[in-house]
Amino acid sequence: MEKFLPFYFQSHPPGVIKEHSLVITKRKSDTTVKVFPKNESFNTDSLLVYTKDRLNVFRTIVGELDSQNINVLEASLYGTKNGYCLDHIIISDPKGDPLQLNKDQIRDIELRITRSLEKDKLKPKLVKKKLPRHFLTLKKDTQIEINHDMVNRWTQLDIKTADRPGLLSSICSVFAKNNASIKKARISTYGERAEDRFCISSLEETPFLKKSELDKLISELKESLDFEAV
Repeated sequence: MEKFLPFYFQSHPPGVIKEHSLVITKRKSDTTVKVFPKNESFNTDSLLVYTKDRLNVFRTIVGELDSQNINVLEASLYGTKNGYCLDHIIISDPKGDPLQLNKDQIRDIELRITRSLEKDKLKPKLVKKKLPRHFLTLKKDTQIEINHDMVNRWTQLDIKTADRPGLLSSICSVFAKNNASIKKARISTYGERAEDRFCISSLEETPFLKKSELDKLISELKESLDFEAV
């Protein structure tokens, strides 16, 4: 765990860090996936994914969860000093309630995600879901706040938009098309509004400082999110 940056240790209680550490140190391959049902260490159902860091990792995970009708409530993504990433994801059923899964179902989820991430070229699933009727009445104007962090060498995007099925897949798809690598993320939902924060870097491991590239990314994000809301 010495390869993790300080932000990881600041974000989780000792019990969670201990559980993560045990899973990572016992892994037998580059990728390990573990579902943690709600217990003394975890207040909610959560998912740990530890794998080599590359484009489309989070999008691949989200695609697998979408295909199994599992909802992402929150997600924290962490890069390591040795080229790996740890994704800690709070999951639930479509209504936001705890998952009612037996051991075989949990193992199936873990295997599906592991197999998807072990492929040489990641191919995220795109699951089309019907939007609920009430979604048409929600505020559609997506707001994106931009801040460049020169210390951590990333660009922080705070995205406020109407929550909907497949939202994360849509955002990750636009990032992938623009060669934006997710270094850190916070996924939050407040009622019918999603307020998500993504820290992204370019292929050169720098912030998105080129105006043309950043403008294109922001434009495509707004077009994708607001178009889906129409």
